[in-house]
Amino acid sequence: MGFELDWMDENEMVALEAVKRETDPVKLREIAKNAPHYLARKEAIKKLIDQNMLFDIIKNDDDPNVRDAAFLWLSDQKLLSDIAKNNDDPHMRNRAVWQLVDQSVLADIAKNDGTERVRRNAIEKLVDQSVLADIAKNDTDRYMRQKAVHNLTDQTVLMGIFKSNDDDSVRREAVCHLTDQTILADIAKKHADPSMREAAVGNLTDQTLLVGIAKNDEAECVRREAVRHLTDQTVLMGIFKSNDTKHVRGDAVRHFTDQTLLADIAKNNEDSWIRNRAVAALTNQAVLADIAKNDVSEDVRQRAVGNLIDKIILADIAKHEKNYLTRTIAANRAQNDEL
Repeated sequence: MGFELDWMDENEMVALEAVKRETDPVKLREIAKNAPHYLARKEAIKKLIDQNMLFDIIKNDDDPNVRDAAFLWLSDQKLLSDIAKNNDDPHMRNRAVWQLVDQSVLADIAKNDGTERVRRNAIEKLVDQSVLADIAKNDTDRYMRQKAVHNLTDQTVLMGIFKSNDDDSVRREAVCHLTDQTILADIAKKHADPSMREAAVGNLTDQTLLVGIAKNDEAECVRREAVRHLTDQTVLMGIFKSNDTKHVRGDAVRHFTDQTLLADIAKNNEDSWIRNRAVAALTNQAVLADIAKNDVSEDVRQRAVGNLIDKIILADIAKHEKNYLTRTIAANRAQNDEL
């Protein structure tokens, strides 16, 4: 067989090597359309520079894998727009959307495409604040409104949505993206809905205010969110010692940095959930090894194993641990070359 026809060889690897050597754009177009092997066609497509040829393959080729391969190299925004707006296959439109940057085309698709996932992905690529605001306020689909709010950065628009939108889930999403500390503090302290207070607390930076919320808010979810953002170790210790809600105390432990203190809680606290939270923050390998082998709770032992990096200890646990899942975790980590 002549070299020029090696790409037709029934051996796929021979055909692939022939295509790798090929440089003639005319022959590459022929291979991309007619080669009997997918890998040969894929290699030819990778070497094509003719955007119209790639467009033709995407529109007309019968093999979805070949069409997908052509998408990887199509960059012409007009051609991508044509596919995104006019192709009958939602998968093809979706692929085109991911490579589009034209905000006007993305806006049109986000508002008008008949397939939810295509609209959703178009919204994810939108940065035009006026278009996002319009979708956030007026789209009939709640999920689309939430996606639009997620990409909004305009604080005035976000505040307007929080104040006036009649959908609580959309309003919460808006609060999650507010940055004005005065507004956030007001919501965190005064709003009647705990989920709104929780969303506001997530963006607060005032440690004094966070301490007050962590200690005094009536909703556990809000107190826990406040604790997650505290950094003062003395304050966290005070919450751990005095708060009467287990999960709030556990969240405080999770943010301790003192390894001696964490080791004491991890080994001696009566509550296995609290021990588990302490183990999650532990790095001391000797302490982790002791807990991994001796704690009475399977969950705590598994958490400790998940933080171990000593492969000899892990291999020993994988061999002798009674619990199957704990053995499996240890064995997998013992074989992890990245540890």
